[in-house]
Amino acid sequence: MDLALDLDTHDLIVRDYDLALVTGIDLLRQRLKQRLWFFLGEWYLAVDQGVPYFQSILGKPVDINQVEAILKATIVQTQGVDALLEFDISFVNATREFSLSFRVRADGDILAMEVTSP
Repeated sequence: MDLALDLDTHDLIVRDYDLALVTGIDLLRQRLKQRLWFFLGEWYLAVDQGVPYFQSILGKPVDINQVEAILKATIVQTQGVDALLEFDISFVNATREFSLSFRVRADGDILAMEVTSP
């Protein structure tokens, strides 16, 4: 159980004057998005946590195999993910943007997600 966040604005969700909670597959969706959008060194209390976007992904030149490995590891190491079933990444070198679609299995459920570069 965790505090519920709006997946578009990332704001806390308040229902009936109380913070909403999230569980199950919605919690996994929230965790995955948080981990994929968390830059390495972004939070001063955990500078060794996060995805190395500036260090390995958004730099020049880009090794798409390395990017794929980093993002796959981030997904698989997320609490609640049992297996990565599908993974597809699209990278536009000129604009340094990527989109990612994947499916994971978690507690018998299948979660499909699409994430664009932060």
